[in-house]
Amino acid sequence: MNDNQIKMSIDVLLSYFDEFPEQFASRKKYPPNPKTSSGKKDIAELIETGLTQLIKPSIPGTKPDTITSIIVEAYYDLPISNRKKAEEDHQKYMIAENITGHLLEKYISDRGIRYGWINCPRSIIKSVDFIKKTNNKWRLLQIKNRDNSENSSSKTVRENTSIEKWHRFESRTGVTNWENFPDNELRKILSEKDF
Repeated sequence: MNDNQIKMSIDVLLSYFDEFPEQFASRKKYPPNPKTSSGKKDIAELIETGLTQLIKPSIPGTKPDTITSIIVEAYYDLPISNRKKAEEDHQKYMIAENITGHLLEKYISDRGIRYGWINCPRSIIKSVDFIKKTNNKWRLLQIKNRDNSENSSSKTVRENTSIEKWHRFESRTGVTNWENFPDNELRKILSEKDF
């Protein structure tokens, strides 16, 4: 994302918060106030940091649960001698799965900005990943990597709202869902191969 696109994203998101300051979400104990100039400056910095953050796998910091390994070994008749490698590999796959969601947002952000879709990094609007203003009306979009990856709290927040939802991957069939992206123009250039 270039400097002009970052500035445009900040301007659009701050414009949204001018209309809906109560929609600004922050995990900070004392969040910036979107109604003040200092709050807007702080929010702009949060947006820029989120949009320019490098996405890369981390080294797992958690310890595997041995009970899980015992169950897998017993149920799938796997040798105990493979336990350590299997646990390490499982952690890496879990991290990669989480990163896929972030990469999906980056991809849609990079392609979607020219169609007016602005990424909402760092969950600055609860349960919303992208916004777009069309004919003085805001569209809110939540994206998920898989159809089965939405947790109950995220679903509850979205219910009875105008937040649209789209997912990339069908968990039961392995088929991707690009042809159903909720923007007629943007969907023409999004694809699994391009992603």
